[in-house]
Amino acid sequence: NGDASALRDKAAVFKDNGHAYLLVCEGQIRFDDARDAAKSAGGHLATLNSRAENDFVGVLVVQSKSQRPECWNSHSGPWLGAERRLGSWTWVTGEPWVAADAIWYPGQPDNGNGNGQEDVLQAFTLNGGLAWNDASRDITVAGYVVEWDK
Repeated sequence: NGDASALRDKAAVFKDNGHAYLLVCEGQIRFDDARDAAKSAGGHLATLNSRAENDFVGVLVVQSKSQRPECWNSHSGPWLGAERRLGSWTWVTGEPWVAADAIWYPGQPDNGNGNGQEDVLQAFTLNGGLAWNDASRDITVAGYVVEWDK
């Protein structure tokens, strides 16, 4: 697919794992649609399995806040590749979720202060780095991060 390889060619490669990452911002999008779009591009929503990987993707995402403000809704950043199923967080790829490695924004995940059904992962910024927020799959945000494994 020409569109998919054109997207992949714009991606930044993380030397530690050889994976490539791209922040895609093309208007407002729901989590499920972003997940499908990432898959159609030959990748998946980004799964951040280490501090180093989170920091690498964080540079792409956090820089975009000033350089590409269309990628953000105020403090709400792009979708990342995790969802909560049956009470447990899981990566969209099925990779193991290690709770100790989660980089939640302070006070998150809060499931909408306990009132909501916040069961998908989005990016926030914290002290110039990338932090995570649980959000509702019913909302739209301005972008998503695609990861290609090789």
